[in-house]
Amino acid sequence: MEVTCVRLRLVNQNRLRAIASITLDNEINIDDIKIIQAKNRMCIMYAQNKVGQYIVAPTNPNTSRKIESAVLECYKRNAQESRVDYAWC
Repeated sequence: MEVTCVRLRLVNQNRLRAIASITLDNEINIDDIKIIQAKNRMCIMYAQNKVGQYIVAPTNPNTSRKIESAVLECYKRNAQESRVDYAWC
């Protein structure tokens, strides 16, 4: 499974830096992935329902690393351009 498209909406509110949507294999979309500034690094957080359960999340570490890497790489490439609100990678 490959991340074929990443779309970002730059936010920059407290620890929340952006909200991403991704497409996997040009077939499956996953929306509302938050990019969070943690103490020592940037990380992503998947969308949750009102009870706090993840709506969609990877089931193995390899897939999780692929998604996180693709989202954070897109963010790093576009975060420097403060005039850009939306980005596609």
